[in-house]
Amino acid sequence: MRARTVGEPWHLSSQSEKPPEDPYSIAVDGRELNPDRQVLGNSQVRENVAKLYENIVKEVGNSDFTFQVTGGDRYVDPAGNIRSSTTGETVADASRTSPHLISRGARAADLRIRGVSDAIVDRAIRGTSFLPANTVRGYPDLHTHVALPNRPEFYIRPRRRRRRTPPGRRGR
Repeated sequence: MRARTVGEPWHLSSQSEKPPEDPYSIAVDGRELNPDRQVLGNSQVRENVAKLYENIVKEVGNSDFTFQVTGGDRYVDPAGNIRSSTTGETVADASRTSPHLISRGARAADLRIRGVSDAIVDRAIRGTSFLPANTVRGYPDLHTHVALPNRPEFYIRPRRRRRRTPPGRRGR
């Protein structure tokens, strides 16, 4: 197996070599829905964003509209500020109970959807796990906020850390 040279596309290097996985990519039919790689650590959010896009395409019969993830996960820093997991910047006017927060399940995404009516988006949302009641519009940048229900089965599933067995306790 030969190493890939700098700038060489993955498909030109060894067949057994795979490109690194991009955990924040949401690609549907060759269209990247998360081009800015907003952090969306909850796989259920990513899956439902893709499903929402697919539902809108079915509703309108084409993909000639804007659909882009513009906001994702957030966290509370030690000083109590709410920050974007993508940029680390403080998120102004963020709610302490936001479903964007990792501590609240990282269950939300902000989307820029242009070129289709709110009624079409609302119908498309019904075919996902996003709650229509959690859909919020009217933000200054005109994004649409979507969120999964506030139930444990929709919370991010953090990796479990293996417990270390103290020396001398193994095999008992």
